[in-house]
Amino acid sequence: MKKLFATLTLMSCSFGLLAQETLPLQSGQLLDSNPVSKVVLQEGQSKTNVWFAVETHRVEGSSNHKLSNCTLSTDLALENGRLNLQTRQMRCISTEGEIFTDKAIQAELTASTSEICTSSGGSKCSEVTLQAGQNYVFEVRKDTNLIAEYNPSREVNRIRMEQGF
Repeated sequence: MKKLFATLTLMSCSFGLLAQETLPLQSGQLLDSNPVSKVVLQEGQSKTNVWFAVETHRVEGSSNHKLSNCTLSTDLALENGRLNLQTRQMRCISTEGEIFTDKAIQAELTASTSEICTSSGGSKCSEVTLQAGQNYVFEVRKDTNLIAEYNPSREVNRIRMEQGF
C-alpha cells in the first residue's frame, strides 16, 4: 500500500511535466449530436447545462484514440423568438479511460430557430423543442483542442493490475 501511495504521489508531482495529448477540432468541423433528454423552451425561458451526446467518429479524426463517448454541454435560452445557445464544454472519454476536455469550446447549432420551432405567436417563435434521439449538427467556430486530463482512477487501476491485485 505504501508503494502504491508513493507511486501515485510521484506521478501526481510529475504529471505537469508530461506532454498532454490532444484531440484537435477545426473551425468548420461538423459534430453530429443528440440531446441527452428532450428539451422544451417557452419564450423567456432558459436552461443551463443541457447535454448533447456527440458522435465519436466526428471527433476521433486521424488520432490514435478510440472514443467511447463524447458530450457537449450548452446553455439555452429562447428570447424574442430566437434560440440563443452558448456552448460550455466538451468532454470525451476514450475506451482506455482517458478523458479529453475543452472547457471553452465555441460551436453553434446549424439548425435555425424556425427549424426547431414547435409553436409560434404571430411572426415570432414562442416555443422550441429539441427531441432526444433526433440528430442535430453543431459547427465548430474556432480551432481548438480537447486536452487529456489526468485521471487518477485509471492510474490506480493500472498500478493494481501491474502489481497483481
